[in-house]
Amino acid sequence: MGKFRGWHIVAGFAAMLLTAALGTAMGLSNTAAFMASCVAFVAVSKGLESHFARRRREAAVRLLEESQSRTSMEDR
Repeated sequence: MGKFRGWHIVAGFAAMLLTAALGTAMGLSNTAAFMASCVAFVAVSKGLESHFARRRREAAVRLLEESQSRTSMEDR
C-alpha cells in the first residue's frame, strides 16, 4: 500500500465535529451548527490540501535538481 493521502479529509472531519460540539454548546440551532460545521470542514480540508500539495511540489523540484546535478557531474 502507498502512503495515506487523506489527512486533509481527516482534519476537516475533526474540525467539523469540534465546530458542531461548540455550536451546540453555544446554543445554536441544529441547522446553524451543521452549516458552521460544513464551513469549517471545507476551510480546514482545503487549507491543509494546499499546504500538502505545496510541500510535495517543493520536494519534487528538489529531487529533480539533485538528479540533474548528479547527471551533470557524471558527464564530466
